[in-house]
Amino acid sequence: MPRSCQDGAAETARVVRRRYDCLRAIVTEPREKRALVEATGTPRSTLDDIVRELESTGLVTYDDGVWRPTTSGRVAAEVHADYRETVTDLRAAAPVVDSLPHDTPLGRQFLEGATVHEAERALPDAVVTSILESVADAEQIRGFAPTAFVGFADRFQNEAVDSGGQLELVLAPDLFDLLTGHAAGEGTAETSTVLAGEIPVEFGLWIADDTEAGVVVYAGQGIEGVVINDSPEAIAWAESLYERVAETATPAELTPA
Repeated sequence: MPRSCQDGAAETARVVRRRYDCLRAIVTEPREKRALVEATGTPRSTLDDIVRELESTGLVTYDDGVWRPTTSGRVAAEVHADYRETVTDLRAAAPVVDSLPHDTPLGRQFLEGATVHEAERALPDAVVTSILESVADAEQIRGFAPTAFVGFADRFQNEAVDSGGQLELVLAPDLFDLLTGHAAGEGTAETSTVLAGEIPVEFGLWIADDTEAGVVVYAGQGIEGVVINDSPEAIAWAESLYERVAETATPAELTPA
């Protein structure tokens, strides 16, 4: 990209960021100055400077007494709105996911539009409930776990298969005694497939019926929080990661307690 284009793009980004409220009002509905003053709550003298700045950047035009967005102005407003929404999603997830290593392959595909459940000391069981509710009525649950806690392992497996769901779970090798020694029974073993494999990430993952996916972030002897997303992009990311883990795992016997 030529230097002049780069400079122009930087200036456009700066103007959109500083003047977004006014640009959004014009994109929402072309307006004459008085209506724009009312819509933005901006004094007329200040508004004059703002719209002229938007105009000089090619984001709006003045036509027959009305300020209107240009095509690039409309698209720039949409892009900036998406950016602000993404940043909001990232900030919501930060208390849960920022404890993961910096190279964790958890990106915007999963975090955009996600629902975040942060563990609270006053209600430590609430975050676990969000996981159990996700898998409760699913017909197929796939997932992996690099670590586990006895009580949670019991509840997760029982919730996944009690309604006839099929569970396929990849466990780190050192988790078999912990999970199978406590959660396995005759009924659950028939509907569960357990695989042993290396888990290359420090979070757990589940996929419920290809319609919802979740990530579990651990902390010490408990769960830091849970991030759940049902967007096609998030589910595709989760399925790709799960398949990479499962393809190197080997079947294992789930032994009743």
